[in-house]
Amino acid sequence: MNFWFEMAINAVEVTLILSFLVQYFGYRMACPAKYIWTALFGVLSFGSVAFFSWGHLYEGYASLVQILINIAFCCILLRGSILQKIFVSAFTMGLVAVIATFTALLVAKLSGNNVTLLLSRFNSVRIISILITKLLFFVITRIILRVKENGKIKWLDVIPLAAIPTLSIITITLMMYAAIQEPHIQNIVFYAVCIVLALNILIYFLFVRLGQVSKIQTEMALLALQNECL
Repeated sequence: MNFWFEMAINAVEVTLILSFLVQYFGYRMACPAKYIWTALFGVLSFGSVAFFSWGHLYEGYASLVQILINIAFCCILLRGSILQKIFVSAFTMGLVAVIATFTALLVAKLSGNNVTLLLSRFNSVRIISILITKLLFFVITRIILRVKENGKIKWLDVIPLAAIPTLSIITITLMMYAAIQEPHIQNIVFYAVCIVLALNILIYFLFVRLGQVSKIQTEMALLALQNECL
């Protein structure tokens, strides 16, 4: 049952990720082939997650591979600029990794369990932790869909914005391994992960703000051109 539960959770996670990207950008094609391509990327994503989760207590590095899969998925099937796709792909996986780590440490803290035991044992506490993780990701992504911005941004802005979620994945993975090996620092790691989560949310709103500024600058340039023509 443990194996099938883990596989089912992996399938749910992949579905949440791809559905969020589709709703954020929208399909660029109207033909039914888009669903076949989506299913293929779903299988690829599921295989990546399952591979890294097999035999590992914490599979944070799977998120780094999923960033590349997300970018390919967005570029082939979805609308929007390449810069937006790169950032949103990285941000999505950063959010997945940070929320999973935050929830695991929070549930371990509230239940008085060691995070290593929480990740290694299949019990009601672990099931609750996983379900809360997926629910949090779903709620946060629904909020993001309400405040998304389609303004164009520059390469110089995208590079640091996309780098921060990516580095967050590496950072919290290292912190989680430290918490697993040294359980007495579990509380410190939890507070550090809270800061990383807040940082990633702030980075998204910075991305939205840059898109809004870019849109205003484009409109001002068009008005200036119209004035010159007049």
